[in-house]
Amino acid sequence: LPDLILIDGGRAQLNTVCLSLNTYHLASPLTQRGARGVIIPLVALAKQEEELYTIYSDKVLRLDKLPLGLRLTFQAIRNEAHRFAISYYRKLHRRKIVTD
Repeated sequence: LPDLILIDGGRAQLNTVCLSLNTYHLASPLTQRGARGVIIPLVALAKQEEELYTIYSDKVLRLDKLPLGLRLTFQAIRNEAHRFAISYYRKLHRRKIVTD
């Protein structure tokens, strides 16, 4: 099981993942305790606002308030996820143009 689930998005995406985990009985929506009793922390990272959301608090944590190393780690992960998504979209788009 993962030590952390990092979601690309804000509060809405975080809530959707919580519901999905609960629907498939992978984790409880309140504790995120998995089937094996392991708590899986869920964190959502909103790009524009550079904010972190969790299910454990209604407070929003701004990335600029985090220690530099942690902030850079979250930003690097987010940037890589976006780079991957954009390159995948472009690949699909090129394939569609060639087949049309």
